Amino acid sequence: MKRGRCTDICTVLLILVLAGTFIASGCVKKKSDSPVGVQSPGGSGGTTTQQPAPVNTPLTQSGDKTGGTLQSGAGDRSGSQAGQSIITYGAYALWTGKWDTTFFRYGGKEHGTVWELKQVESNVTGTYDWDSGKIILKQSKTSGLAMGTWLESPTYKPPDDAGDIEIQQSHDGNSFSGKWRYGSAGDWIGEWNGTRIR
Repeated sequence: MKRGRCTDICTVLLILVLAGTFIASGCVKKKSDSPVGVQSPGGSGGTTTQQPAPVNTPLTQSGDKTGGTLQSGAGDRSGSQAGQSIITYGAYALWTGKWDTTFFRYGGKEHGTVWELKQVESNVTGTYDWDSGKIILKQSKTSGLAMGTWLESPTYKPPDDAGDIEIQQSHDGNSFSGKWRYGSAGDWIGEWNGTRIR
């Protein structure tokens, strides 16, 4: 009888060891291992299935909609406005170079002159070949708009030989359109437009 009891105890222990092994290896699923989450179809009391956690994916930019960043250095091409590059000088539109320009006066008659401009930050100065002309401009930091004065011989003074000028550079930096007048008051006389030669 003692031997039989020992056999029974050994059998029970063997069963417990095997059951523990099965539980540890995942063959027998514990209740706490059941996934918790959204209830499966079939009403209350049905089994539940766990929804997979959302995967975080990096956002992909669809392009710069603000015009991009202006880079430093003469002749840099950077940014994008209306799908075109902007030629920049630091934070300013680039004016340095040679420009073929036309202006209208004397009843709307077109005249031509060539500008040679140099730029240091927002300050733009230059000369042109009509009455030994000079240009002095200050450029806006937020756009391609430049405002200033034209001056011509013999006096280089308003009201007859100097006045206001405002020019707006195009998005691609290769042309400008503007207006001018005698002195700093009164009506604008006409347009002053230009195209970059180099």
